[in-house]
Amino acid sequence: MAVVLEGRKLTKIFQESIALKDVSFTLRAGEIHGIVGANGSGKSTLMNILYGSRVIRETGGYEGCLIMEGNEVKFNSTKDANKAGVGMVHQELALVRELEAAENIKLNREHLVSWTKKVAGKQLGYVHCQQNREDARKIFRDMGITLDPATLVGRLSISMKQMVEIAREMDKNDLKVLLLDEPTAPLGPTEAKWMMNAIRLIAERGTAVVFISHRLEEVAALCHRITVLRDGVIAAQYDHPPDFDVTAIAQNMIGRTVLQASNGKRRTIKKGSKPLLSFEQYGRTTGAWAGRPTALELYEGEILGITGMAGQGQEMFGYGLFGLLPVEGTVTYQGKTMKMGNVEELVQQGMYLLPDERKELGILGDSPIWKNIVIGKGGHQQRFLKYPSLKGLSPLRQDAIQVYADQIIQQFQIKCLSYQQPVGQLSGGNQQKVCIARAITTHPKVLFIGEPTRGIDIYSKERILEMLLTMREDRGLTIVVSSGELSELRRICDRIAIMYEGCVVDVLTPEQPETEFSRVFAGRRRSTDDEN
Repeated sequence: MAVVLEGRKLTKIFQESIALKDVSFTLRAGEIHGIVGANGSGKSTLMNILYGSRVIRETGGYEGCLIMEGNEVKFNSTKDANKAGVGMVHQELALVRELEAAENIKLNREHLVSWTKKVAGKQLGYVHCQQNREDARKIFRDMGITLDPATLVGRLSISMKQMVEIAREMDKNDLKVLLLDEPTAPLGPTEAKWMMNAIRLIAERGTAVVFISHRLEEVAALCHRITVLRDGVIAAQYDHPPDFDVTAIAQNMIGRTVLQASNGKRRTIKKGSKPLLSFEQYGRTTGAWAGRPTALELYEGEILGITGMAGQGQEMFGYGLFGLLPVEGTVTYQGKTMKMGNVEELVQQGMYLLPDERKELGILGDSPIWKNIVIGKGGHQQRFLKYPSLKGLSPLRQDAIQVYADQIIQQFQIKCLSYQQPVGQLSGGNQQKVCIARAITTHPKVLFIGEPTRGIDIYSKERILEMLLTMREDRGLTIVVSSGELSELRRICDRIAIMYEGCVVDVLTPEQPETEFSRVFAGRRRSTDDEN
């Protein structure tokens, strides 16, 4: 296979911190090349160089060179990279929520009604919506998914948004290199298989693919070659699929054995116990599962998992309660009916939401770490005010903030330059740690957290799961975790609720067999199965 893109001795330094050092690699036409490493290993920096991202240019550029199809290139912008035939799907989604799926796929490449194009030109011609939708529909069929291309992206689940991102790149006829940053991270097992099939289809067309993922089993199953980064340098390279060993690759990434987090103190719900929080006749008012009420109960001190196939409504309890989704029903907390969408009251009552869409809803990317940790709603932040009685009019106690932020950085092992570094410059795993730090700063009693380990490395993943277990034990926190990672939920949860078509089908214990989970994932209640 012909070499499409080559990196030679790529080196990047951020404020005296080496992010990448003498990294060389080749990428061939039709090849899927896996790049793996822990958060902060240099993967994102490498992708930013390959895609001409602004952060590289604005921080002094890089050393080394890129060779594309035999010629040295220098991408000064993502526009330069796109012109050269390089596309990228970022870990954090880059879609326009107010546009249809088809409109996002064809953005800046729309079909135009022919006569208007002739009369008014490309800039003023009418968009041929039907043809755009038909193109999108064909791509979705190739990917093996069913999705109406006229659906607004803002109404899609995060997994379907990821599918739209991939479809947008598949629609480009001049694509030579595709960079994929954690494309399967928000997907369940079935959806991940669809995605991997789509990636194989792209490679079969002759496109060279860089595949970044923390799911090492997927990397081993999908890729032709694998490069392992650790602390900015190449720790190992695997050129032959028969040599791919997930355990060895993990050790190359981390440099040590990773211990899995596990719930050693499972809680059982005693018969007759009163729920701490209950959802009754609860459901979405718009979208695919509108008008289908369901119910869920949460008990004090438990870790409750919510899972199911992608797009089945796992996020609607936390999102609906905090006003991010249109829902109806009754929510009762400690015997009091709560007003959904009143975030300040919910926080004051001890509830907090960490959404799964980290970039869009979870962080202030341009703001420093300390601001992301300590700024929030409610009186719990008074310890950081010089004059607490003045509340929002009081200046901040920067000395107290620095001490607290440094403690959190050390406690959570957040890899950063200082507490002043913008959160957007951190790796995904470290951003997630900052989000969790902000949550515990509010001293919540109930924490809703979506996809806590999405897109982070195996070490950070276990660290975050261990943090959730520790917060439950040390702080008495009650936690609701919505996630597509069933194996993780079975390790840390006391109970697991399975969603199907917007409803809670059943609630299982982690110890129940895999076959039971599979049947409930398909929408079959245990009671029905037993009767049959």
